[in-house]
Amino acid sequence: MSKNLKRNYIYDFDLSYNQKALFEEVKNTKTSPYFEDNPNKDSWFCAPSTWFMGEIKNLDTPEMKSIINQLNKLTNAKDIRPVFVFQEKGTSVPSHLDVIKGDYEVNKCSVNIQLKEKVGPVSFGWVDADDLTVKSLYVDEDGNSRYEHDGPIHTYYCALLNTQKMHGVPAFHDEDRVFVKFNLYDVSYEDALNNYLKNKNNES
Repeated sequence: MSKNLKRNYIYDFDLSYNQKALFEEVKNTKTSPYFEDNPNKDSWFCAPSTWFMGEIKNLDTPEMKSIINQLNKLTNAKDIRPVFVFQEKGTSVPSHLDVIKGDYEVNKCSVNIQLKEKVGPVSFGWVDADDLTVKSLYVDEDGNSRYEHDGPIHTYYCALLNTQKMHGVPAFHDEDRVFVKFNLYDVSYEDALNNYLKNKNNES
């Protein structure tokens, strides 16, 4: 995958933080299965037993405060809401868009920071948010509808993700996947990336 094409989906961010200290700050965050109140009760994304999230409410701890301040300055985002994410090892997350029908507020993009030394990849498909068709739907051995991970794959520790592009997580068997997802609600992926590159250049 070309570097320019990859930039449409994901971009590694250079932030100053201590991974272990950040983990200590957020490890006791209360989590629950993702989207428990999903009106589509047959969806994989209705309270999956392997994928948990929790709102990080204390934003005044040293690492958390520093990272949010950096993202404020580098991306020009003001509405940043971090969540703690846990995914059991050996499990996958089907390809999806961070787009929810109904009266739900959705992030425009996110900056994810991994909290483990070994990290699994994220995969991107080729479907835009304004085209909700899926090209690789299949049924697994248990009769569940799944989405094929057929896009480019990228492993990262700290990166800006275009969550308005189709993306998913292939199974990673080394250890649980644990990270902080800094959801940006007021800046698009393109604007966040352009602001980051401009502001980073001004720092040097």
